[in-house]
Amino acid sequence: MRRDGVTGRVHPVWLVLAAIVSVQVGAAFAKGLFGQGSPLSVAWLRLLMAALMLLVLARPGLVGRSRRDW
Repeated sequence: MRRDGVTGRVHPVWLVLAAIVSVQVGAAFAKGLFGQGSPLSVAWLRLLMAALMLLVLARPGLVGRSRRDW
């Protein structure tokens, strides 16, 4: 992904494409699991995986922050 000059932000088009791919891959993954578990458990598994990915990708750095920052 290309980042824009000074700000270092990812271009919005790449974010939309990543979201589309994420939804499609998640649906394809869940399709195979519906035969092995209930729809509720598959939905919870998808939510758990999404939460873990967000934790890895979007968690702010903890180093260099004081108690007052929180």
